[in-house]
Amino acid sequence: MVQEKDTIFTRTGEIKMPKIGSQYSVLHGLWYRELNLTGSNYRLSLKLLHKLICDKKSSFLKIWEAHSKQPITCEDGKLYFDNYHTCLTLCGRNSLPSTLYKLKSRSKEKRIEDCIVYSGPLFKTLTEPKLQQAFFLALTGDNWLECYSNQTGELLQQVYLGPTARYKFRHVDWETHGEQVVIQSVQNQSVTPTTQPGIRPRVLEAIAMFSVFPMEFKALVEIDREVFGKDCNHVNISEGLLIIGVGNSATGRVRLYNFVQVVKEGLMFEAKLQQPCEALEKALVGSYPAGIPLNCKLKAPPQLLFEVSCADYTIHVGGHPFHFITTPPRHDGVFQVCSLASSVLVENGYLNFPTNSTEPDSVTFHPDDSGRIVYNSAHNIKIFDLKENGQGITSLNNSFELSMNNGKRRKQGLKLGTARLREAKKTFSSDFVMSCEKSILSDDYENELDIYSLLGFDPEDESCHGKINIHDNETGQLIKSVDLKMKMDELADHTLTMDLETFVIITRNECRRFSCYVYRLFRPNVMKDPLLGSRSKKAKTKKKRIKDSSNTVASFINFV
Repeated sequence: MVQEKDTIFTRTGEIKMPKIGSQYSVLHGLWYRELNLTGSNYRLSLKLLHKLICDKKSSFLKIWEAHSKQPITCEDGKLYFDNYHTCLTLCGRNSLPSTLYKLKSRSKEKRIEDCIVYSGPLFKTLTEPKLQQAFFLALTGDNWLECYSNQTGELLQQVYLGPTARYKFRHVDWETHGEQVVIQSVQNQSVTPTTQPGIRPRVLEAIAMFSVFPMEFKALVEIDREVFGKDCNHVNISEGLLIIGVGNSATGRVRLYNFVQVVKEGLMFEAKLQQPCEALEKALVGSYPAGIPLNCKLKAPPQLLFEVSCADYTIHVGGHPFHFITTPPRHDGVFQVCSLASSVLVENGYLNFPTNSTEPDSVTFHPDDSGRIVYNSAHNIKIFDLKENGQGITSLNNSFELSMNNGKRRKQGLKLGTARLREAKKTFSSDFVMSCEKSILSDDYENELDIYSLLGFDPEDESCHGKINIHDNETGQLIKSVDLKMKMDELADHTLTMDLETFVIITRNECRRFSCYVYRLFRPNVMKDPLLGSRSKKAKTKKKRIKDSSNTVASFINFV
């Protein structure tokens, strides 16, 4: 074997791959991967792709676009049109988005109300191979829960939840990702003719829980105001927690319960799908017209895990150790970060930033599970670190800030609060006035490449020329700014999705018309630019351009 310039031999004769930052590392990495001299080919491919994205010669080129009057969504490398009835893979024929499958047309009463997609790894082996493939669950308007293959569109399983006059199910989401799902009915807030004047219905909402792989019915439980309080107005399920909102949205409170424990305490009997059930007069569970039985009912309030006062019933839990983020009652646009164990406000945890935009700010925990906090506003995104000193006091520190003008914007002042919510004033430079409502239209985090991307335009650009800023997730350093070569409408809704070397931009304008634009990594020395040349040349070389567009970096790396 000939030793290359960047090849490293250890004392034991083991060959190590050169560092990604070294010269010719991409070519060497491909050579080493071909010889199977690396531990994980997929991780090596991700490093090589990250290297190509960071290279100055690389750019992103628009390869495809589509427009529709129906919603368009992008999940797990697939595009869904016509309310999930048409599925396109992002990298299909000629490396362009291509139709994967189409579901049969259905009536308005049977349309899909909500849907979740799952294509992650499984932790157990099933007896039937067809039930082990990637799927999506669709909840229809006539209360059917349908499971489809996410590769072929084949109907794998369907469960009837019951007549809509009993419960009108509207939302489906994960109770525990990849393990259990919950289906929630519409909330019953109105006063019916059968109730007395001024008395609200006793049952606020019904929740059905199913396990997946394989799909099994677990429980159907009602959120009863006689159990959870007469002022109960809001219900949500997230990561095994039952979130109950009481009072009004401005001055209300949020209560957290263990949802699995709630089901365990109230479970009256078990019912299996397609098995006769006494509560349904020996009809089959999940069949039409019987549906599923009410087999879980609480007689007393369950054990309360946590309670806090906040606005809009919104609470975010995360960090290391656990902290929570809420908005104090009657303080819109203000956020506070507190310890979950003691409910004590952390140092500098009162966030109240000045703004001249009507767009609401938001604060969440970083999706990379690092425990950091992301503050989203109209013109910048601030990343905060939760750090604990030697005395056990946790403080919130500003790590870096992202914006669309590549660091040219003047720093604005901020207000940080002490533990007693007293405001510590700092100088605020108000000589720079933003002329637009918002310059950051959307953002996304790519977990496999550890890249944070922003979609928007420079606030000083009167033409609102769109671009994507690609940042390093750890340091916030600007890696690349991609010119989209199109004007962005700040009044429209935008969604940015980065899937490895592909950017997907979905917009909805004021007329509720949806548009989808796909941009892919482009190397001038690998493929020709299909957008160059006059219109007359384009008509003559249409087939050649399609062939050149397929020669992308994704096919060059050939992920495993």
